[in-house]
Amino acid sequence: MTWGEVLKTLVFWGPGAVLAGILIYVGYMLLLKLADKLIDKFGNEFITAQKAQAEAMTKQALSLEKLETCIQGIFARDDRDHQDIKIMLKVVIDRLERGYQ
Repeated sequence: MTWGEVLKTLVFWGPGAVLAGILIYVGYMLLLKLADKLIDKFGNEFITAQKAQAEAMTKQALSLEKLETCIQGIFARDDRDHQDIKIMLKVVIDRLERGYQ
């Protein structure tokens, strides 16, 4: 149904219906403008907040990658130290066994 058909129907129903139709149309247009302003205001704030959150999560992911690299380095160093200690213990045990024989 087009706006012209709606207007013809309202005219047929009388001046009260025409007035009601005009009020409904004006109210509808005002509601659309209000919704558009609210979406502009809060939508932009929401998008800005989402961008900031995405940037923070990206920084967090990068820092976690660096932390993972650091932890891997610590474990590798500890593993080398552990291997050195095992070799030294074998040498000490070997010398003690030679000394007691």
